[in-house]
Amino acid sequence: MAAKLELLDLPLIILQLIIENADRQDIKSFRLVSRTCRHLGERVLFRSLKIHDRDPHSETIIPYICNRICDSGDSLPRNIHHLQVGPLEDDSNYPEAEVLAHMIQNMRGLRNFTWHVRFAIPLVVLDSLSANRPAARLHIINWCRNEQGRPYIPPDTQALSSLQLYSLDYTAYAEPKDILWGRRTFISELPTIKDALLQAKNLKSLALRGEVIKGIRQDSWSVGDRNMDFRPEDRFPALEALSVEIDHYDFTREHCPKWAKAMDWSMLRNLNLERGAPENLLEALTGKLPQLKSLTFGLELLFLLDLGYYNKFEAFLNGIVGLEKVVAASPIGVLWSRIALPLYTKHGHSLKLLHVKCSSDTDRAWEEADVRTLVELCPGIEDLSLRAALIENVSRDRRESAWPEATTAALLNLNHLRNLEIYFDADENILEYTYSEGGGKFIVEEAAERRVVQLYEQLMDSREDSVLESVTVRFTASYPAIKEWVFRVITASHLKRTFDIQRDFTNPYVEWDIVNPLGRNYDP
Repeated sequence: MAAKLELLDLPLIILQLIIENADRQDIKSFRLVSRTCRHLGERVLFRSLKIHDRDPHSETIIPYICNRICDSGDSLPRNIHHLQVGPLEDDSNYPEAEVLAHMIQNMRGLRNFTWHVRFAIPLVVLDSLSANRPAARLHIINWCRNEQGRPYIPPDTQALSSLQLYSLDYTAYAEPKDILWGRRTFISELPTIKDALLQAKNLKSLALRGEVIKGIRQDSWSVGDRNMDFRPEDRFPALEALSVEIDHYDFTREHCPKWAKAMDWSMLRNLNLERGAPENLLEALTGKLPQLKSLTFGLELLFLLDLGYYNKFEAFLNGIVGLEKVVAASPIGVLWSRIALPLYTKHGHSLKLLHVKCSSDTDRAWEEADVRTLVELCPGIEDLSLRAALIENVSRDRRESAWPEATTAALLNLNHLRNLEIYFDADENILEYTYSEGGGKFIVEEAAERRVVQLYEQLMDSREDSVLESVTVRFTASYPAIKEWVFRVITASHLKRTFDIQRDFTNPYVEWDIVNPLGRNYDP
């Protein structure tokens, strides 16, 4: 209590600064001290407000909050900087359009307005936002606008063309039409969405998803490839972040140069191509992305089969000044080993995050030499995720897959490492597993957990000023069914060198519910 009294004796401006940097749970506790503390905490607690119906008491809470915001004499609307509507389980649960428009009018400090509802933003709400809060940024998230068997909801062209639109995460719908010259053609919403976005001059972040649904086609849809079909006169907003679901977007040889010409790419900092790296897009954008900092892509088998494709990808990487984040997916490990050295050589000086996601049946996981190359060329890595290979020991009468001591020891030289995630594919020879009588295998949880804690302690003890925040190890087995054991060690205090352990054991099949015949504490 004395500490609380000393806190309340601080000058108001100092107290406000402390509250500004407190987490949400601490603010909730602080508000219980007194009426003054309740009002002080409210300024921060309700700075970001989300109206949704996923709370069991939402039927009572939503009208109460809306009434307070509509009250000009209430202090709450002055504190709100970000208002989000949705997601909603029931479309009828959102505030009436006129009420929402009045709320926007009263929120004098509103900076961001997010619409996370499947239907269009009511025009009266858009008008209130533009008239009363012209500097506020509009964010739209709409993943499930249309569903099979429900009335069609067209793209919200009014909102998509708004000058206040800042970020858009949107699903574009298409329907297959005919096969022409060996290619499937579609009728799609994408050109309609593109025409609206041409007016949204302040759009900075675009995430395009795609879905094919039969039976909802409209006369306004365009026939052809699934892309935005740019015209020579089109000028698309200069994006800072772009994400495209490539399985539902056609990066044709004709389309990619048109998009490259229609947009200023020099400010793009985040490019997410998910599981692919379209050759036509890479070629069209080579040398146009000097400021790119984050790249997500997928390695394709063409890297092995087509030297020209590989050379184009390397040229694309060389046209970027300094990547900081790279997330790569690969069907087989040898693909990553081919592209790793050019990536490290060009961007190792700036790279801080590297996640390499290879299939669980990959023919080549990371070994000691791979880690040492990474440490040498990318010394500033802070966040690392990889699939490591176990060490196979073979003797006359047995074969064992052991923990890769040399590989994990090489990680100790990453002086800036904050988060580490390692995947291990378990086979019948791994020391942390044994067999049940039925032929299935299971993990000896205590032995595996000790391995993970040991790795965490080695990394933490490697430097007195260690900044390590977490170590996650995933053991994955695929027989008799896919199962994963996840151990996560999280730093509780760097000063005291204390940590917490989280465990997540997915168990989708009954076959895995077996008892260790040698006891739970058995350590092979």
